[in-house]
Order: sequence, then C-alpha cells, then structure tokens
Amino acid sequence: MSAFSHEMLKRKIAVVVVGYPATPLISSRARFCVSSAHNKDDMDRLLQACDEVGDILQLKFATGIAGGAEPLPEGVTPEGEKEWRRANGIEAVVKPPRWNMKDILAHGVQDSKMRLR
Repeated sequence: MSAFSHEMLKRKIAVVVVGYPATPLISSRARFCVSSAHNKDDMDRLLQACDEVGDILQLKFATGIAGGAEPLPEGVTPEGEKEWRRANGIEAVVKPPRWNMKDILAHGVQDSKMRLR
C-alpha cells in the first residue's frame, strides 16, 4: 500500500493508507479525504489517477457482484422486466462490470440519479 500512496502523491493526491492491525493481515485500505470544496473535476482527476495507479500496480479486480445488467429497451419498466424477458425468450445475462474511464467520467452524475432495479 505504500506504493499506492507514493504513486498517488506523484499525482499530487494525498492518500491515507491503512494496514494491519486496523485491517485483516492480507488486506489494506486507502482513505481519500473529500470535502464540499471538491468539485466534479477534482473527483474526475482522482478517479483517473486511481485508474492509472491500479494499472501500474496491478490492483484491479472484479468479482461481478456489482452486476452489469444491460439497460432495458425503451418502454420496458423494471417492474415489467421479468414478464418482458419471458415473453421474448430472453435470459437475464449479467456480465462482470468493467467500464472504461471515459464512460465513468461521462456518465457518473446521471447514473447516481437513476433508479435501481
């Protein structure tokens, strides 16, 4: 985790890393101090830096737990999804999520306002 902290500091981002005994021996945590003074550009820069450092240090992994359901067609509501899939013979396929950085930065605000299904 010290390598993560050093890489983030190179990008002028301060990070607090937490390790054992505050976390299990095989895991660590990074804390980012966010305030109301930060804006979307600051958050985008932070995400971009985390993406770069994650690639450099090979820290990225996905379990698929978060979902990855494809968007529903226009006119199909989340309540009617099950019936629509049955009527069209479509199985619900969930792909492990792995968005590229461009999509994350472009859609972050809209996604936070979407209704969960």
